[in-house]
Amino acid sequence: MTEVLEGSDWDNIEKIQESGGVYIYKFNNNGKNIWVAWNDNSGSQIITISGISSTQVKITEAIPKYESGKEVTNYNTAFNTETKSVSAGKITITLSGKPVFIEEK
Repeated sequence: MTEVLEGSDWDNIEKIQESGGVYIYKFNNNGKNIWVAWNDNSGSQIITISGISSTQVKITEAIPKYESGKEVTNYNTAFNTETKSVSAGKITITLSGKPVFIEEK
């Protein structure tokens, strides 16, 4: 989390959602928007994020894909990532139990 958000404007974090067990915050990091989202519900939740100025976003799970940190041999490949196309400035994703970073590309 520290590396993804390093250099962000911590004085201007935008609260997008804090209700229904779903939390979404928007950070600005040197002109690039990054959203942090998580779901505290027992089931998955579908969310839509709007106001995206790029054509694609990179979605990265904040928790490594391994059982323990000892198994991580390469930090760059330790987290599940996905690239998703943006349509009309929006994306819709399903949040499970892992927090995610959504970065404009």
